[in-house]
Amino acid sequence: MREIRPVPSPAHADCPRCARTVPVDRPWRGWVVVRGLWAFAVLVMMATAPAIAADALFLTPLAILLLGAGGFIIDRSREPARCRRCRYPLERRSETRRAPAR
Repeated sequence: MREIRPVPSPAHADCPRCARTVPVDRPWRGWVVVRGLWAFAVLVMMATAPAIAADALFLTPLAILLLGAGGFIIDRSREPARCRRCRYPLERRSETRRAPAR
């Protein structure tokens, strides 16, 4: 009798380092929304640049912090899914490699 292997859920992927199907840690999807909000805030900041330059005590340091946070936000929004065991970056499991239906 042939062993029936269950089809992994979308929360599983093939890890080349562990050489097996493993559970996946996916980053928070809200980082993509935060990246969009950050880009919008930068556009607003560019439109209000004269007002920001006039208030050198509060708005200019705030603008610098906002621009500096962009690197972190963009990095987090592009973070790949990772293996829970070895933290190797994983691709999504392809549809052609799933176990055949009986």
